[in-house]
Amino acid sequence: MSQATPVHDAETDADAQSASEADADAPSHQAVGAELASARRPAPPRRLLPETETETETDTDTDAEAETDTDTDAETDAETETDAETDTSSHQAVGAELASARRPAPPRRPLPETDAATEAEGAGDGRARPGLWGRFKGATEWCFGAAALLVALAILAAIPVLQFLTLGYLLEAEGRVARSGSLRAGFPGVRRLARIGSAVLGTLLIATPWLILRGYAQDAALFPASTAAETLATWNVAFLALTVVQASLAIARGGRLRHFFNPLNALWLLRHGVNPAAAVARSRAFVSSLRVGHYLELGVKGFVAGLLWLALPSLFLAAGSRAPGLTVLGGLGLALVLPWLVMGQARLARENRFGAAFELRAIRREIGRAPLSLLIALVLTLGLALPLYLLKIEPLDRDARWLPALAFLVAALPGRLAGGWLGWRGQREGRARWFVRWPLAWIAIPASLFYVFVVFFSQYFDWNGALGAFAHHAFLLPVAFY
Repeated sequence: MSQATPVHDAETDADAQSASEADADAPSHQAVGAELASARRPAPPRRLLPETETETETDTDTDAEAETDTDTDAETDAETETDAETDTSSHQAVGAELASARRPAPPRRPLPETDAATEAEGAGDGRARPGLWGRFKGATEWCFGAAALLVALAILAAIPVLQFLTLGYLLEAEGRVARSGSLRAGFPGVRRLARIGSAVLGTLLIATPWLILRGYAQDAALFPASTAAETLATWNVAFLALTVVQASLAIARGGRLRHFFNPLNALWLLRHGVNPAAAVARSRAFVSSLRVGHYLELGVKGFVAGLLWLALPSLFLAAGSRAPGLTVLGGLGLALVLPWLVMGQARLARENRFGAAFELRAIRREIGRAPLSLLIALVLTLGLALPLYLLKIEPLDRDARWLPALAFLVAALPGRLAGGWLGWRGQREGRARWFVRWPLAWIAIPASLFYVFVVFFSQYFDWNGALGAFAHHAFLLPVAFY
């Protein structure tokens, strides 16, 4: 037992020594593994770091690079957004400039709502502005057309039923001024009537020799067996045929005055030939451009609207000495109605709508917007109508009634144009101040009362008597006698 103990101790010591050697070799193997691992790991770029800090610095650099990339991306995005905003604003600015360059300059006033023929007539064909001679010819043509227009309307005013065409034209002129705000728009169809007037005048001029010869032929026909009668009858037929052919060719060429005195119209016909279908189409287009139905309808609307406004006050006013109280009531009512009627007919002409003449709130609102224009239109309409009551004292023959109708038209046109200007001013926003509206109203009422005073006494010298109190030519048909 004493010998076994040392052996066991020796073995125990050997095992302990082996364990300690193993423990001593383990760190050395770990160190060798770390050296081999660090040898296999590639060196970090840009700088050499200790082996123990390689992984930490690499991670730090990676995070820093990621943050740098993130900041760079953020800055790039910010720059991109800034550039996008700058480009957007610049594109918007350029687009606005291009749009403003493409957008035509706004007209001073809206164009009238008219037919295409009249718009083309007023707009022109895009050519350069004419020179001095061209302007002179244009002004001469316009004046001639205006004179022809007045004569044509006066002739229509002397014919029953066609009288409504005259009133319709006046309302159309008023409506175009009310829609456009331009007094130049108040003469529709002047150029077209100039062509018609030149055709009529040219025909009369070239027919003058035939008319003179016809008179001689009629005198010679008192002696039918004479040679002079037979000769003059033959020449009469020849001149008539020549006049008809020349007038027809001149009208086919355009109807200008110079065409009637051109002896080469036959050569023009041979060069261009005859196209009956085209001639019929042009004639139909010309007749449709006159818009006879439109003027007739508008005239009937204006007449009925004016009659509804004026019927009751005029009825009371015509009572005369039989009912003084009703006369006073009718006179006051008529004086109050007249300003509203001026505005109501202006709205009817502007909108071409019958109900527009009876929309009391809208009429009152537009009167408040343009009190001065209302006063001017009222004074012109009533003031120019008063002297014409003298033409109703004695009736004229029906063939000569177009002469006083011409005076009625000339007197009625300024009032209609002023009414159109009133309709234009009544569309603006806002309302006139009370210290402007009330004084003008106190001026308008006396003007209306003076008109009522003349109308009341006109029944004592008017050829129609008390019925003359209903024939307000300033608002109804512009004629002396129906």
